[in-house]
Amino acid sequence: MPDVKTIRRRLKTAEGQLLLLAATFVGALVMAAGTLVARPFLFEPSIRHRVVELPGPLKEIGEQVASGERPADSIKKLTVTQVAGLYGGLINDSLDDGENRLAESLFKFHSEVFMDRLRTTAAVGDHDQRRRAVELLGLSTGRLSGKGNRSRATELCRHFVDRARRTGDTELRLVSEAVLRQLEVEDLKGDPDE
Repeated sequence: MPDVKTIRRRLKTAEGQLLLLAATFVGALVMAAGTLVARPFLFEPSIRHRVVELPGPLKEIGEQVASGERPADSIKKLTVTQVAGLYGGLINDSLDDGENRLAESLFKFHSEVFMDRLRTTAAVGDHDQRRRAVELLGLSTGRLSGKGNRSRATELCRHFVDRARRTGDTELRLVSEAVLRQLEVEDLKGDPDE
């Protein structure tokens, strides 16, 4: 093993400098490859979109609106936290909203909060959550008033399409493109109230 003085002298030469540069470059490549390999099981699970379970009374309200037992406008006075909880129930399929009554009501009465939650799911949701978010975004056609909300929905759907193309997710890409076409047609029609 060479002593410290020999190593220092060696590093002062051009050959030593090139060796140090090569070692640094190889180390960077190993770290980058390690990050790419470890990403699916070390990094992504820590940032996944986690939604808390719905508390009993809120779940009941969501189920009643979804089944038609309770009028849709009964969710008008819900807080942002409660709307987020109902969104979580929809995105994780823990609320049965087969006829989309609850989702349509949330779009109608809480579109800002609902769109923010969809954006969060687009960024950090898993595959099933993203697929469900695109399906929910498809329900927005005809229910969002105002050019700003419609353009936000179109922009978000474009994000879903781009992400699906980048990741090679054919199923999500096809669904997203279909929803995007619907939103673009609606944008061309405009809002009769404007």
